[in-house]
Amino acid sequence: VPADLARHAILTPLVFGPEELASGVWQQTVEPVDALFIHAHPDDESLDFAVLMAALGRRGLRIATLLLTDGESGIDRYPSRTVPAGYPAGRLAGETLRTVRVEETRRALAILGSDYYLRAGWRNHPYNRRADELPLDAIMAAWGGEEAVVTQVAQVIAALAPRLVVAPDGPSEAREHFEHEATGVVVRRAIEMERAAGRGPGAYLISVDPFQRELYPDAIAIPRAPWGEDLRAVQGAALSQHHTQADASVIGIRRLLDLPFEYYRVVHWGLEESLDELLGVAGGVRSEATPR
Repeated sequence: VPADLARHAILTPLVFGPEELASGVWQQTVEPVDALFIHAHPDDESLDFAVLMAALGRRGLRIATLLLTDGESGIDRYPSRTVPAGYPAGRLAGETLRTVRVEETRRALAILGSDYYLRAGWRNHPYNRRADELPLDAIMAAWGGEEAVVTQVAQVIAALAPRLVVAPDGPSEAREHFEHEATGVVVRRAIEMERAAGRGPGAYLISVDPFQRELYPDAIAIPRAPWGEDLRAVQGAALSQHHTQADASVIGIRRLLDLPFEYYRVVHWGLEESLDELLGVAGGVRSEATPR
């Protein structure tokens, strides 16, 4: 059962959909952010970014989250889940599943502390076996073409002017979902586009799977309780909101909540503050290999 939102939420995210992103009207509502988190699907933000996002959010930093798809081609775990208030009865698919997963993500981000939830709404491809995997050029074509998708993400970065961008790796050195890798490629190229224009974030991190971190020996480690509060517990409440997704509300909770660290690779760090200073790490406790 999803954790009680009234007990765990720290804010109410503003949600902007594909039409608003395409028109640019959303830019009239937002303010510059400290951190922009970008990923492929609903639940990825809670699986990969939760400790870092929750730490920054609870420090009062302004956060935005951009998800490139709505997870509409995924599998609803019904009948292995309950049917809480607000959930249609039966197995969900397609547009109905999209609507529910957007709401699940909004609730998760309310707990993690993201002020803005931006939805690109690009096509989500099914992924149930290795034969479903697609090459990068096929994903880019389905999303609207490489130039168009990179430009749209670059426009989001320019509009939000984040000091820090966090995204998956792409191409990844680890075994990852093909749309995660595509997202990483898009973000990397969008940041390159922004830097060529004399803009771009001061810092850029990529998330590292804790179960494949040996492939990233230079990864930094974010402690689960940087200043006392156990942010893995916050992550558990966020993961539980993704009630239709076994990867989050079952497997994620089972595998992640006992881990002491969340891992990232530093692609670039040009901020005056160290990462520990952004996190407010107290008492001399430091992340491993903290960027300066």
